[in-house]
Amino acid sequence: MTITRLIGGSLILPFLIFYLASYQIDWVRYGLAFLFALFSMTDFFDGYLARKYGLETPLGRALDPIADKFLVSSALIALLAIHKIYFIWVIILIGREIAMLSLRQFAALHNIHVNVSYLGKLKACLQMFLIIVLIARPMNSYGYLGAWSLLENILFVWTLYFTLFSFYKYLFSFKQNYLNLEN
Repeated sequence: MTITRLIGGSLILPFLIFYLASYQIDWVRYGLAFLFALFSMTDFFDGYLARKYGLETPLGRALDPIADKFLVSSALIALLAIHKIYFIWVIILIGREIAMLSLRQFAALHNIHVNVSYLGKLKACLQMFLIIVLIARPMNSYGYLGAWSLLENILFVWTLYFTLFSFYKYLFSFKQNYLNLEN
């Protein structure tokens, strides 16, 4: 499932979003949103099945977060390319992911394990739901306060809040653990 998410979700889906979502055909946008939702759900099922049946592997543990980051980042970049999201939000959302990968790498070098927190999981769910809404939203609905814009704005606020707050909590936790190791 991780390989499917890595290849299909990160390479094929953004290509489809870029070339098909701007055609203003409802069923195409909804189909792409559904496809992104399926790729997003493989993250949950992949981990659940691996833990339930004892199929966790070091390669799977390494590739799973990479596949997640590629799935989200490539979808955000495709949405940016078709003007469904502002570049500053893409920079913040992808920047947080790069910063977290860097933090985890630094922690690993010092034998510190950074667990995925509830806030991080909530951020991921909100972020994926936001991307689904952005893919499904008609192109011309952005300028007014219709149902799409209201839902989108609420999701943006919550996603950005949990993106920044969860990163702060990770930094605080890492700082506490790192300083305790140095003493």
